[in-house]
Amino acid sequence: MTPEQEPEVPLVEFPQKKLLPTSSGKKHDEPDVKPGLDKYQLLQSFKGTFYVHEVQQEVWVKLLTAVNSEKIFLIASKRKSLSGEPQDSIAAESLAGYVVTERGGEGEDVDGEEEGEGGVGQETESPFYARGERTGEEGTGDEGVSEGIVLALPEEVQGEGGGGQEVGEETRRQKEREGESEGGEGGGEESMHNSEKGAFLTLSLLHCLKVGTGKDSVGSLTYDGVMRCSTEKEMLKAKGRALMTRAFQDAVYLVASSVVDINLMMRLMEFISLRHHHYGVTADKFPQVKTALLGALEMLTGDGWDVQQEKIWTQKYEELGTVLVRGINSMGRRLELIKSNWKLMVGTLGKEALTAKISANLVSLNSAQTNGGDGSPGGKQASAGGGGATSLGHVAQREAMLLSKDIGKMLAFLVQTIDDLGRLRGLIEDIGVPWDEIFSHYGAVPNMQRVQGVVLKTMEEVVGGGWGAEHEESWNWLLELAAQERRRRWRSIDRDRVLQGYQAVEATVLGHLHRDSQNKAQGRDFYAEEDSSVKDRQVSRFPKEDAQKRRVSEGAADRYKEGDTESQDIEGCEEAGGKATQDHSTSRRGSQKARGGLWGAHLRCCGRGNSNPSSSESGAHSQKSKGSSSAKQKRMQKVEERLDQGCPVKEEVAKAISKEFFRLLPLRAPNLGVIFEKQPERYEQFWVQLITRLLAYINEPEGIWADDSDLAVRHIEYGVLPADIPIFGGLFLKVMEIIAQSAWSKQYSDSWQKYCNIAASGLSEIVCAGAIPVTRAVVYASLPELKEALAEAPRGKRVEWGCKLVIKREETSPFFWMLERGRIPLARHILRDILAIRQNKSYLMFLKGRLRGYFGLPPFYLCHTKRLQVTRLRAF
Repeated sequence: MTPEQEPEVPLVEFPQKKLLPTSSGKKHDEPDVKPGLDKYQLLQSFKGTFYVHEVQQEVWVKLLTAVNSEKIFLIASKRKSLSGEPQDSIAAESLAGYVVTERGGEGEDVDGEEEGEGGVGQETESPFYARGERTGEEGTGDEGVSEGIVLALPEEVQGEGGGGQEVGEETRRQKEREGESEGGEGGGEESMHNSEKGAFLTLSLLHCLKVGTGKDSVGSLTYDGVMRCSTEKEMLKAKGRALMTRAFQDAVYLVASSVVDINLMMRLMEFISLRHHHYGVTADKFPQVKTALLGALEMLTGDGWDVQQEKIWTQKYEELGTVLVRGINSMGRRLELIKSNWKLMVGTLGKEALTAKISANLVSLNSAQTNGGDGSPGGKQASAGGGGATSLGHVAQREAMLLSKDIGKMLAFLVQTIDDLGRLRGLIEDIGVPWDEIFSHYGAVPNMQRVQGVVLKTMEEVVGGGWGAEHEESWNWLLELAAQERRRRWRSIDRDRVLQGYQAVEATVLGHLHRDSQNKAQGRDFYAEEDSSVKDRQVSRFPKEDAQKRRVSEGAADRYKEGDTESQDIEGCEEAGGKATQDHSTSRRGSQKARGGLWGAHLRCCGRGNSNPSSSESGAHSQKSKGSSSAKQKRMQKVEERLDQGCPVKEEVAKAISKEFFRLLPLRAPNLGVIFEKQPERYEQFWVQLITRLLAYINEPEGIWADDSDLAVRHIEYGVLPADIPIFGGLFLKVMEIIAQSAWSKQYSDSWQKYCNIAASGLSEIVCAGAIPVTRAVVYASLPELKEALAEAPRGKRVEWGCKLVIKREETSPFFWMLERGRIPLARHILRDILAIRQNKSYLMFLKGRLRGYFGLPPFYLCHTKRLQVTRLRAF
């Protein structure tokens, strides 16, 4: 129905000078609204118009759109009716999928108002993904925020008065930057919105993943394309085909995810840029990778590939590539300055002199704050204190000396970490500072902001005349990494908010189920006969039957649990470091990956699911010592006790989360579809176990993988990539936010985000080890894959991979690992491959055709000296 046909619909017009004409050429007081328009056309019809719709004297929706064809902004207000009940904003719900939820367009610096806890905004985009840092601190006064929710509104429009002209000018400048001003607004093809581009890319990627195979995937085809068009292939050959294939596959996932959630990518970009600097990636490599990537996507898409897909993929790749190149250059310059300054400081002063200098600056800062500064009354009072002031000064000097030692240890740790690629692998947002270990002398973690100022002052004094703005910015960035990590530490308030967030989801799900059951009961009563004597007798008989069923089910559950315990005692679990006992042919079902789903191993690992006969058989054949078996049993018993003490999870809630997760999976994270490839109904128990484990560790999130390292290693077997982990966490938060609706708040998002980051960091460090093909083959216990991995190892890495593997910065021998698991054929092949005499092709270039061979015995003895000595003593 048009506004002209609808009574009591006033139309408020802005002054003509503050708005640009619409694309259709109509005046601003004549919105082109026709019956039967879809949601996207409805938004286009309100271009340049402030339309107020009054229904029963309630303002239930306000639409305000910017006057360009690229960005559409929407204010959805939710007011209380005369009865006191909130009136849902139907328009905001229906138009949610077509609204640009970013605050401002590309290149704009917009700081919008914070969203309230309730309202319709939660159904479009989570406050967790909103631009700007959410502190999540208590006492912020968020409960008093108005119910009006700003979904996406430029800063100029939020101000009062005089904002229309600024909006028009900013729109015109933005259109000129994007090259859309040529040919006028009416000509050319209308550009797509970010939400539509995200859906477009995810569907395109989903199709490529379904069509691709293990040999012809997006990553492998991209690798082949880069090898054909690249002039410098040495770096790719040094890394190896398997490693670079997974790297290119991660890159495709991140490009598609950057459109769905750009804020997540920006949080990850810092450490991604730092790692790429260590990889030696330069700006000239990006055009080559883009060409190869587009070729791989076109090859997999086939006839469905068109100009529009190529344009959108190219645009998003270039945008993310530009940010990455800037980050690589910035990180390279920072790392260079930090290393040179640290080398100068340690080489000139030494660590003891540096500690003394930091201590002197701490004492100076403390005395300045105690005395109130120069010429303040506090200084006179301190000088008149006599011996008391002297004793206080000695205490301050002693405390400053202890603190300066710990600050020196922290600086050494930070400098070493950012220069160590092994430590940087798997980091998401936090650098992993061991606070208790570093500040052991002082006994407490100090205020990092004050420490930051003291360190900068000390560095400036040491460097001297060479100190400049770049030096200060580089050290400030390094110290800010530690300060931000300290602010993101896990606290008791976060534990409470995580639990409250889940309770909000649970209450919403149970409330919907209760209302649905009432509606069904009303429907049955409507069609029931008036004589309800039979119905009454059935109802009176149901409670007894239900109670009997409950007793039977509880008894079966007890027997089931006892049976699991017995099978656990027989089967046992594997050693830390991923010594899985599942038979490879049974667990993987003939495919490359075991598709148990993310975090699904605890169904077997903790005795909370059906026991696997194949794993029981393989565990019976495994050769383990009694000491290691008892240690494993104690550790698994600890996990079991923690899970029993956690918050119980209702199956109805798990079903609701599973349903919403699989609805959003192809839209927001198609890369996770290769992990969750079964029917959604098969994962209901998985979600119960997953949420149970999360809620059981809310007091100690970092203990999830420390207590059960086997579960983390099995994720390599499930085919989880490092890029999948943060994407899964963001999707899981989005699912809970959508289910909870208005009951969800940004404090819940902040705490859940913090929890997911802590858990994901520990898992990502272990999953990164799966990038090495030999590690995956050993975890799978697959002899064919082990042969293939060793045969395709890059030059100089074959013997090294056969002698040692690094998982979470801990070296493990694959040979002895297979011996302990009873995988004799794999151990035999590893030893034969190491001891084989092979031609060293690298000598052919400069030895004039003389053939040289290499023998892996010396590296094998070097890596297994202690183990071989113990074996020799036992033999004699």
